[in-house]
Amino acid sequence: MEDKNVLFLDTIPQKAEVGLPFEDQHDRIILTKLSFGKSPDHRYLPQPNRPLTFVVMLSLSAVVVGSLLLSMTVMFNVFLLAPSQNEQLLTNLACAKHIQYNAGAVSYLPQSQVMNLHARKTSYDFEPSVILSGCVGISLANGTAPISQCSRSREKRTCLEWKNKARLVMEETVLTKEVRCTSVSWEALTYDINDFTDCYNMSGAHWYGFGQVFDQKWPIENWSMNFAPFVTHDSISAKTAYGSVAERLVFGSRGVGIYVPEDVPLFVSVNASGDHKICLMGRFKNSPYINNDDLPPFLKYNICSSDNALQMRNFAAKNFFSLPPPNKIPDERMFTSPIWSTWALYKKTINQSTVIDFADAILKYNFSNSQIEIDDNWTPHYGDMTFEPRKFPDPKGMVQQLHNKGFRVTVWVHPFASLLSQSYQEGKANGYFVKTKRGTPKPTFWWDGIGAILDATNMNAQNWFLAKLHRLKNIYGINSFKFDAGESGWLPPSPFYMASPGINPSLYSTMYVKMAYDADSDVRHQEVRVGWRTQDTPIFTRMLDKDSVWGYNNGLKTLIPDALTFGILGYPFILPDMIGGNAYASTYPDRELFIRWLEANVFLPSLQFSIPPWAYDGEIINISKKMIDLHKKFAPTIISLAKQFSESGAPIIRPLWWINATDDISLTIDSEFLLGDDLLVAPVLEQGARARDVYLVPPYKWRDERTGSVVNCGWHLNYKADLDELPYFTRIIK
Repeated sequence: MEDKNVLFLDTIPQKAEVGLPFEDQHDRIILTKLSFGKSPDHRYLPQPNRPLTFVVMLSLSAVVVGSLLLSMTVMFNVFLLAPSQNEQLLTNLACAKHIQYNAGAVSYLPQSQVMNLHARKTSYDFEPSVILSGCVGISLANGTAPISQCSRSREKRTCLEWKNKARLVMEETVLTKEVRCTSVSWEALTYDINDFTDCYNMSGAHWYGFGQVFDQKWPIENWSMNFAPFVTHDSISAKTAYGSVAERLVFGSRGVGIYVPEDVPLFVSVNASGDHKICLMGRFKNSPYINNDDLPPFLKYNICSSDNALQMRNFAAKNFFSLPPPNKIPDERMFTSPIWSTWALYKKTINQSTVIDFADAILKYNFSNSQIEIDDNWTPHYGDMTFEPRKFPDPKGMVQQLHNKGFRVTVWVHPFASLLSQSYQEGKANGYFVKTKRGTPKPTFWWDGIGAILDATNMNAQNWFLAKLHRLKNIYGINSFKFDAGESGWLPPSPFYMASPGINPSLYSTMYVKMAYDADSDVRHQEVRVGWRTQDTPIFTRMLDKDSVWGYNNGLKTLIPDALTFGILGYPFILPDMIGGNAYASTYPDRELFIRWLEANVFLPSLQFSIPPWAYDGEIINISKKMIDLHKKFAPTIISLAKQFSESGAPIIRPLWWINATDDISLTIDSEFLLGDDLLVAPVLEQGARARDVYLVPPYKWRDERTGSVVNCGWHLNYKADLDELPYFTRIIK
């Protein structure tokens, strides 16, 4: 019997003879193509014109993420399992109600057009374990056209076509001895398709990546994110959006990684409504993606794997991140001494006197500084790069005073221009703002009102903006800048027009960061709060504004998950937000919260104060000085690790699994972190606590740096930590 709706895997032995024992053919039976023909078992053949589901087995012994700019693919290793083994393995799949099993492990589901991509790893005893399973083509699941093999199929490439509807291409490659990937690409053959959606189960692994969100948790299977456009956004103003630092990379503890090219009109959901799935959707309709060419929807991505999360992440760093030039890092003084910002303490009620008084208080209480930052509301109108004369009657003299007191001075800047500003008139006349189709500035709403937004993709607009910043340096003596915003989420509603649009509006964020770097490329003591494919820029990247609360609702417990996420995505120069949070709901944060926040921040790359320690009492002042001194003591280590990033791509702040990627507890700890490979930090994050449970990564012994005692690996329950104590440990390597 022959049925053209039946799909088979053809396998060929490589460097092996037919009849060799199974273990001798390990890693040698390679999938070469998908073909149609006679089935060895017809119990579950699809009916004519019914949807198709198939399952492919991946060997995980050597699959990792591939090249950044090219489509990446996987060499499928097909292992010959007995029918009973195949059946047992495949029935665990979410979509597999009925299966057909054979040597190629292909199965069909007549009831569903959903496809399964099923990966597995084989250990030395050849016991299979599922490492990735999922359903693809979900949006095609209801009554579509017959499936056929299309002409694009060839060796190492499979092409399936839904007649006059859609085309799926899956292509295989071996990137290195250890690296194998597959590219998955959906193409619409009609405009009747709204989207392509593929989902993968997170069960059985822990997952990391994607970026910053409001309720930042670690690992990300603890998130609950419904479908949202995967572009940079302010997740404070839009709590259901992805945040300011975002990368289209996610990987799991079993070594599987998924990378989506930046030109895909991507939506992502993570554990939406507790479904334990990562779902990828390609869609233009009702999206922020720029579709000037009126393209139909498409989706493409790459699935790769390796032995574990560390191997996957490090391969991603070498292939997805463009690292900074050797030894080029941000200003070393910012790694050593605190930044002092006017924002959380004064909000918008700043003037020349308050700035001088703030600086004098810092010196009065004998605190060190890297710089003082003049935040919101120093200009006449937003966008005008000059001081408001009634609030700052002598800005040049003020800056000189601050210099004389030992402060460098930075000011808050952003890409917006009030419709009342002089900058708006200049930018409008020269086409420097994001435009309407008629070429006039298209207004956008932001947190301080309505205005035009700089077209950061326009080099003439960048040069105009930078000239204003250089004028601040030359006339007033300003040293550098705090760049706010820059997310694509602040662009006006579509349609709008930029000089270099592309499909993905997050290109705006990339160009904005590059411009910010050019504003201070010599000393490099500026900061930004957005990151999108800018790992090669040696600049401090700030976390979004934190709330002065203890929990995961953008509070203290999100500090370490944020730092770990920044690091693994290639943003090691982390500037945590204000110590104690931004005090939006009260004048000052709770005193205990303030100190525990500072302690959690001590071993991060930089410290930033606004609410000052002297706002509380003498005990808080003394503990703060103790912690600042501890940070300064380890600043040379932090700076050394910062320089190593350009060589290895290793972050400064590392998850516990960095030194043991197979330890399940290390894979889930979100309240501890490593500074480099050898210093483990375990701050107290619970209100009222004077002890915490500490986990020390096996198989090492560790030295408690507070007492000098050597302790074993594993859990240490109720480890004492008074208000002035920060538990930290050094790994002992014999």
